[in-house]
Amino acid sequence: MAFLDELGNQVEVRGFRWLRARGVANIMHAIGKMNLKNHSTSRILFSQVEKHAEWLVQEGDPQQIANTVWACATLEIESPILFSQVEKHAKWFVQESNSQGIANTVWAFATLGVASPILFSQVETHAKLFVQEGTPQDIANTVWACTKLGIESPILFSHVEKQAEWLVQEGNPRDVSITVLAFATVGIDSPNLFTCIDVHREKLLQNGNDQDWCNTCYAIAVMDVGKIHSKLLVDMWSRVLKGNVSSLNTEYLMQLAQVEAFTKADGIELEEPSSKLRQRMWSIKIKDHNTASRSQKLISGMLTELGFIHENEVPPLEKWSMGDMLAIDMACPKQKIAIEFDGPSHYLKEVGTGDVTRVENGATKAKRRFLERVGWKVINLNYQDWIEANCTESKGRLWLKEILSNAGIK
Repeated sequence: MAFLDELGNQVEVRGFRWLRARGVANIMHAIGKMNLKNHSTSRILFSQVEKHAEWLVQEGDPQQIANTVWACATLEIESPILFSQVEKHAKWFVQESNSQGIANTVWAFATLGVASPILFSQVETHAKLFVQEGTPQDIANTVWACTKLGIESPILFSHVEKQAEWLVQEGNPRDVSITVLAFATVGIDSPNLFTCIDVHREKLLQNGNDQDWCNTCYAIAVMDVGKIHSKLLVDMWSRVLKGNVSSLNTEYLMQLAQVEAFTKADGIELEEPSSKLRQRMWSIKIKDHNTASRSQKLISGMLTELGFIHENEVPPLEKWSMGDMLAIDMACPKQKIAIEFDGPSHYLKEVGTGDVTRVENGATKAKRRFLERVGWKVINLNYQDWIEANCTESKGRLWLKEILSNAGIK
């Protein structure tokens, strides 16, 4: 594009800071909007943004900073120095920014997978004002960012729950479905939100799309409110099956597969998917059986030495063709004993520090509930306990022996 070419020439002659922070932000935002990542001048400008990141954050206002990091995330361009500067000035940024700027910024951090404990702790500190002043889209993007990074943000989620009626009435189906999915992902109860969605389900059914309905069905199933909101679940599920299911990607197919499994275990009858759709749902390969963690392999070996005869990656039910979906880490099918080794991804991170807590996320709780309902005795091994116990091999073996004994397993 001629404009970008000329801009590149001017920057080369006058220097990058000639654009001022405002000009940089506007140009980067436009490049992001127009998806011009591969233009030669765009590459030069993004490299200059990184080079002058400290100046840009100090000179720019919150909106300009938000626009710049948004462009980086939109075009999937990593800018570690820029993002570290934003994190360094997070307190000022959140205090001075508006809700849209905050939402776009945390969305950018989450999209690029950049840890930002200070930024999210400031959002948590100002959660009440953020929710009061934000739009449904701002709120949806922010709670999504929390779940993408696995951050426990109880104050933020509690304020969103309080504003559930407004959010559902004013938000579009995308905003609503992303928000309720976020609650399910972190495993935080949201009775008001589910009730409001149920009350306004016709709006969501008429104006939503397959992804919105999949997200909502999955949230209902994970949070175990299918019997309370059975009409909502049945209608959403039916609408998904009548939609363009061939366009659903792996994420949504996984959601549908788990919805069907969880609801069957709960005794809820849903319309049967077509054989073609079910085949796609259950043929998803979740994990390679050869990629179990080193700790899990050690535990499996020790369990065998202790006399617990088991298999690895066991389907929870023979009568349902579930492929790798919801497979049990280590199980004795004869005794119906399931042992799950839960690594860091099963737990939320503390807002403000990023440290892994002992609070299980929604998927971990839902899987244990599902296994118990279909007849398994479930033992969850927390990797943190394993690290503490396994100072030596003998201590690790004693720890496992005690766990088996406490569970009544000989």
